[in-house]
Amino acid sequence: MRPQTVVINTSLALVLLAAAVGAVLQVDDPGKAKTVETTAVVSTGPVTTTVNAAGNIGSPHTVGLPFAGNPGLIKAIYVTVGQTVEPGEKLAAVDDREAEDQLAHAKAQVAAAEAQIMAAKEGERPAERQLDLANIAAAAQQADNAEHALDRAKYKRGQDEGIEDGIVQRAEDALDAAFHQITNTTQQQTTGIVNDNTGSLPPSPTQGTDQHQDSQQRTDSDTQSSAAVDQARTQLSQAKAQRDSQLLADDQDIRKAGDAAYLTQRQLLIARAQAAVNALPPRPDKLATAEATLADAESQVAEAQLALDNTVLRAPFQGTVLSMAGGVGETPLAAERGSAASSIIPAGPGSAENRSAATQSGFVVLADMSEHYITAQVNEADIGKVQKGQEADVNFPATGQTVKGVVDSIEQQETVVNNVVEYDVAVKLTDPNQPPRPGQSATVQIITASKPSVLRVPNAAIISAGPGQNLVTVRRDKQIVKVPVNVGLVGDSATEVYGNLLHPGDVVVLPESGGSESIGGQSTMRTSNSRGLSGK
Repeated sequence: MRPQTVVINTSLALVLLAAAVGAVLQVDDPGKAKTVETTAVVSTGPVTTTVNAAGNIGSPHTVGLPFAGNPGLIKAIYVTVGQTVEPGEKLAAVDDREAEDQLAHAKAQVAAAEAQIMAAKEGERPAERQLDLANIAAAAQQADNAEHALDRAKYKRGQDEGIEDGIVQRAEDALDAAFHQITNTTQQQTTGIVNDNTGSLPPSPTQGTDQHQDSQQRTDSDTQSSAAVDQARTQLSQAKAQRDSQLLADDQDIRKAGDAAYLTQRQLLIARAQAAVNALPPRPDKLATAEATLADAESQVAEAQLALDNTVLRAPFQGTVLSMAGGVGETPLAAERGSAASSIIPAGPGSAENRSAATQSGFVVLADMSEHYITAQVNEADIGKVQKGQEADVNFPATGQTVKGVVDSIEQQETVVNNVVEYDVAVKLTDPNQPPRPGQSATVQIITASKPSVLRVPNAAIISAGPGQNLVTVRRDKQIVKVPVNVGLVGDSATEVYGNLLHPGDVVVLPESGGSESIGGQSTMRTSNSRGLSGK
């Protein structure tokens, strides 16, 4: 295979020539002190760049689990604080009687809608026709009964009116008689007085006494007559009041009977109309309406079933119960994360126990102990390199344990500590051998970029020879030459290189410690890193 032709620009050629001359002069100068070379072998391996940060194990992920809707009183609690539960396991339950009633009603609505669909498809059946006729007959009988009741009410009023008028008439006659009695008595008394005063005989010794007795009798008679008149008036007033009351009651009975007669007539018309509708042949629009009714009824059943299911609180994942907000017989409330109710006295429906403000809503607070997170503080200079999903190595200095992790979230709000701007990064541990304790300190190395198998040299071996021009110093036999290379990923300790003049196994000479190296009168900057070549 023919070797590829390498084109080197003029300036680079001059640099290489000057470097070669300088190397020869250095070798041929016996008076100059020898320096110890630092070399490295060009190899194929991973190149990785990382961001380092420190952090701590955060609190476990907690979820507050409330009862849905407006739950009733708690009727059962199946777990205790600190207990580990499995997904779907019962935690607690509230009174479900109302939910069961709603579900039964919804199912009845479905059955009625299904019957409507059957009727819409098949039309009226003989038994249904007989039922319609029976309903019409019953309605007609009720209408006849109501008409008879109305006639009886009217007849009774006529009878009562005659009776009451007779009673009033007799009371009026009694009052007239009482007045007539007073008139007669007055006339008799007037006549007797005249006779006594015009008699021709001289008055006897007892005449004064007789006149006094007559006067007393006349007074008593007047009193009795007045009392008779007052009594007659009272009886007349009572008779009239009784008549008005009785006739008013009769009129009310007539109105009620009339309303009942009207209502029964309407019910008869409705029964006849419903029978006529039922007798019609099946119609597509009627079927469509019945099907829509069924769909709505089935939706109500699904909602009612969900409401019944929600009366039982279940664990959505494997976790540990941290707290519960109440006990059996109480109204379920939201619990503060990591705390319990400060009062366990049953308060009854619609009331609340004495609780502090809730920061995690839910009757049961459940912690997911299977997942652990490191909250690491990343410097603002490095945060731009960190992205969600990047892998990380997490080390716990206290135990020497190292585990794997992955970036789960990046906080957008900065935190300033001692005038240093940092951002919180949550790293989820993916393979903890032993669960760490909350708050435990850790060092995090986030892998921001990596290539698994590339040609690489130590970072310090790269010499910049100008914009877009990089060199490495290579020892070949006893010669030291400058080889141009292209630079790829710059890692923490090694740099990816590629080019036709550099091969695995070549020995590169690392520049001496310092800021620059002069080649042929031109100052060339080099990249230095004291960490050495990473990866084997």
